[in-house]
Amino acid sequence: MEVLTQEEYTSKLAMLQMRLDNFEEIRRAEQQFYMGLITREENEGKIKALTE
Repeated sequence: MEVLTQEEYTSKLAMLQMRLDNFEEIRRAEQQFYMGLITREENEGKIKALTE
């Protein structure tokens, strides 16, 4: 079993919390992509901006 350091744990938790906070925006970007309104690159860029 691999053990995380406190720093790794905090980093992973912050990333997941940001994703949770921006859930609606991420979902909206994915819907736009599936509907053909934006390209894959635009979709990935939006999601990356929301999760970093």
